[in-house]
Parts: sequence; structure tokens; C-alpha cells
Amino acid sequence: MSKTQRRQAKRRLARSLARLNSYSQEPNIPQCTSWPSRELLASVEDDVRIVSNTDRLSWKTFQRLDMRLPSLLLVRRFDILVNRALTRLKENRKLERAGRDLIQWLAKLDHPTVKALRSANRAAARVIREQIRLEETDRREKKRQAARIRKQRERLQKKFDKKA
Repeated sequence: MSKTQRRQAKRRLARSLARLNSYSQEPNIPQCTSWPSRELLASVEDDVRIVSNTDRLSWKTFQRLDMRLPSLLLVRRFDILVNRALTRLKENRKLERAGRDLIQWLAKLDHPTVKALRSANRAAARVIREQIRLEETDRREKKRQAARIRKQRERLQKKFDKKA
């Protein structure tokens, strides 16, 4: 990544986090059920990946980036959002689609409050179980693919060794 790309990603991340603030504040209307969209969460994830220069993304990556760039208040903003989601899930037993997206995203990042979300709502617990299962399946498939590639390299190496 070039410095320009990182700078642009940092600006986009700051804008996305500013948009995220609107979801973190308590609404004046109790029936207000606004959750961050899947696209917003994906853009935050992509920008964090670019700025932190890593391929593997977890909640620890967010924490490290927050220490590196304290002006973004990255962890604080997400913690406020998660706490608000937790209270809303305890109050309301129904889980909207956008709320499902947030919970899946948090489970994928292995956020520390996922256990609390799981115990707060049965629908949230089901979503978290599904997401964890998908992550484990994906991880196993990546391992299988890496083993296949390694085995192919070994076979090719044996062929070249026999010819030489």
C-alpha cells in the first residue's frame, strides 16, 4: 500500500465513523430502530484493513489501530454502538435484518461482548451461532486449500527431482 492509499483510507474511515455516531446516540423516538448498514460496516472493515496493513482482521486489530490513531476513537465508538444494541436487544425480542448484520459482523470480529449479546436475545444467539459456524467452515476450507496447494508443490518437486 502506498502512503496516498493509506491516507485516503484514513479519511474514509473518519467519515464512516462520523456516520456511525448517528447510530450510537440514543434516539428521541423509542420506536426508532436504526442500525448501521452492512455496507457501512464493510467499508469500515476495508479501511481498517488498509490503514493497519493486515489481511487478518479481528477486534484486536481495531484496538491496536485505536492506540495508533487515538483521534479516531475507534474502539470507543464501537463500544457505545454495541452497548446500545445490547440494550435494544434486551428490550425488544425481535431482531431486524440490519441488527442481524451488525451482530454477524461483531461475531466475525470476535468482539468481547458477543457472549452478552448471545444471552440477551434468542434470535441474536442463533445469528451468532450461524456466523461462528460459517467462520469455522471457511477456516477449514482455507486449510484444505493450503494443503492441496502444498501437496501439488511437493508432487511437482518430486517430478523435477526425478528428471534431474
